[in-house]
Amino acid sequence: MAKTKKEKVKSFTSIFGVIKNKILSIFHAFKKIFIGTEKHRFPLIKLAKRIFATILAFYVLLFFVIHRYSYWLQRHILFLQFVRWPLKTDFNKPEKFELKGCKNFYLSTKDGVKIGVWQILPESYTSQSQIAVETYDEAIGDGKPIIIYVHGNSGTRATYHRVQLYKLLQKNECHVIAFDYRSFGDSSYVLPDETGVVDDTGTVLKWTFEHKKNSPVYVWGHSLGTGIASRTVTEFELRGESVDGLILEAAFNNLEDAIRNHPLSVLFRHAIGYDFFFVKPIQNNGITFTTDKYLASSKIPLFILHAKDDWILPPVLGQKLYQYLVQNRPKVQESVKFVEFGKGYGHKYMCNSTALINLINLFLSGKLNEIPPVVA
Repeated sequence: MAKTKKEKVKSFTSIFGVIKNKILSIFHAFKKIFIGTEKHRFPLIKLAKRIFATILAFYVLLFFVIHRYSYWLQRHILFLQFVRWPLKTDFNKPEKFELKGCKNFYLSTKDGVKIGVWQILPESYTSQSQIAVETYDEAIGDGKPIIIYVHGNSGTRATYHRVQLYKLLQKNECHVIAFDYRSFGDSSYVLPDETGVVDDTGTVLKWTFEHKKNSPVYVWGHSLGTGIASRTVTEFELRGESVDGLILEAAFNNLEDAIRNHPLSVLFRHAIGYDFFFVKPIQNNGITFTTDKYLASSKIPLFILHAKDDWILPPVLGQKLYQYLVQNRPKVQESVKFVEFGKGYGHKYMCNSTALINLINLFLSGKLNEIPPVVA
């Protein structure tokens, strides 16, 4: 329902007041630390502080207003595709990241976007000093698991924690397909949106299905990539092309809740105008990533992993997704499992867990009932 002019003004004034009060509270906190609790003897300084807080609050509010009406800004903040790390990456030389048996190549989407891809062979193939191109084409159908990695926002397929996971899976005799969405890495610079990144992922999945022969195919999504992966695999499932399993690391139930629980929203999430400035504009532009709804009717085996100390996407979001799916998915054996890892892994370092690969092997073997719900 559209807001009235009076309601919009109320949203503006409410969030402006919240911003100003938060800025003043920060000033007071620093004052207690560095000056003490004694009343300030200089009223002009107190006045200057209030003026500064008001001006700063105005500019913060101005940013909110621009975000409300700028689809360009919304996409940059959500996808963070401009954060390119590591810098000046030569994707044709994956050996610089100590990746052996890795081939760089490119795919084109149906709308002509170039997608950069790495195909990483299982460790048993890497003993050769030179691996022929034909080996990559033949090996992918050798019956060993193929895992397509769908990364989160910012960075590229060469970002450190992602490369560490590839190495772990490679050592476990898995094929790994890693890629960058449009505007990420060396893929075409086309501003991303939900439909675009899903099309990019679908292009990679389609190529994998065409080359896999009898090898099982799994998709591993991380962070924002969990929403992208979930929508992609369920769209393929509806067309009769199902993957063998879906792994979601640091997942969320839907983008609305993910935005509300993000650490940067803690100061303003309870303000009257928060939805008006941050949540609704993104939804109105077709970016929802409703992972719970995508997977509700799916029969694909699902493994959700979440670290207890994930401060970007708190584990409560993964738990909400799990609970929703337990209640709404088709009752086909035990098709969904949630595991909470202990502290020390944060948002993106679950690859450091010594227990991870054993859990993944249980999932790849279809033994969900043997996976424990909590791991240290």
